[in-house]
Amino acid sequence: MSTETSLLLLWLVLIQEALLTTPTIKVTPQPVIEGGDMTLTCNTSLNPPRHNAQLQVTYYKEGRIVQESGVSETYRAYNVQLEDSGKYSCAVETTDGRVRKKSAEKVIQIVALLTTPTIKVTPHPVIEGGDMTLTCNTSLHPSRHNTQLQVTFYKERRIAQRSGVSDIYKVYNVQLGHSGKYSCEVETTDGKIRRRSAEQVIQIEELFSPPVLTVSPESVSDGDNMTLSCDTNLRDYRQNTDLQYAFYRDGGNLQGFTSSNKYKVQFIQEKNSGYYTCEIQTSTHRVKKQSQKLQIQGKAGGSVEAVCSSLCREQARANADSKASHSSGSNFVLTQAEYLRCKLLCHTRNMGYSNLNIFQLAFFGGGIIVGAILVFCFINRTKTKRHFSSIMTSWATRSNRTIRTVT
Repeated sequence: MSTETSLLLLWLVLIQEALLTTPTIKVTPQPVIEGGDMTLTCNTSLNPPRHNAQLQVTYYKEGRIVQESGVSETYRAYNVQLEDSGKYSCAVETTDGRVRKKSAEKVIQIVALLTTPTIKVTPHPVIEGGDMTLTCNTSLHPSRHNTQLQVTFYKERRIAQRSGVSDIYKVYNVQLGHSGKYSCEVETTDGKIRRRSAEQVIQIEELFSPPVLTVSPESVSDGDNMTLSCDTNLRDYRQNTDLQYAFYRDGGNLQGFTSSNKYKVQFIQEKNSGYYTCEIQTSTHRVKKQSQKLQIQGKAGGSVEAVCSSLCREQARANADSKASHSSGSNFVLTQAEYLRCKLLCHTRNMGYSNLNIFQLAFFGGGIIVGAILVFCFINRTKTKRHFSSIMTSWATRSNRTIRTVT
């Protein structure tokens, strides 16, 4: 090929190259917010201008085609997400493919509509029986500050409060079971943008420890004064909390809720043996806890006087007998008849004689009655002596009459 021919071809190439300017990419809007639409325009010009000239445009992202060659000089992306960020370029060529030019890469950064939410919990720490407030905090892009958001709260990845416009979730009268992992999710009303917070562990702290029931003395017998104590520990910063205590035996109420953590009773094996529990609640009734069961069996025995005294006091509480109305006092004195009755009950019920047959009971009871008569006679011995002499004189007189009649 001659030099003239080479120069001619070079001149033709230069002329063709000069027909197109190097394209540039323009992006709208600025900035591009996630969830919105993005338009890329590939700008070039013909020299000289040719209105009827046809050009083909191809768009690339990270060197890969995102829109095939076509006559449109624009590329539109709808509902863009953060992952649509990247390096974009375009290429322009004539329909015959003789002239082709490519733009420089343009970095396009999609801006987040809202920040990743975080959970804030108040108060801190959260104490059982109180109220807890969770707030889902996020920020919108200034150019979209009027965007409506919906918030959902989760506990252990299960919905705790369904989607709504409120960014607050309140829990009233929290209990230990409310402890767990909480998170929240924020989304636009059209569902295009959604963000979820990291899980936050919330531990509800005890207001007071589970109650422990103890008995004093540890080994009780008939007639002993037994004291039950219901003990717990309050949080250091809640020492002024008012607590109420109740006591139960075999599920039945012994003492309703009062401010005293003690229950006192004179132990009688037959009446007071069983399974005991106590219960503690706050004065607001928001927190209530029960102790483990405590079995109290007790031992038979003790002085007859103590046991009988206890039985008579129990009987006095159960009826309105005026003779037993003084049983609440510490110096309660039994009448003779009451003493004999109590002593008989003690021996037959509490001292191991519960299996006596009717003849043994009659004998035992008769012995008590004879003893009572002898005691009565001794106390009234002067009158008894005169009465006995009178009886003997009368008997002798009747005997003599009888003898004379026989003779």
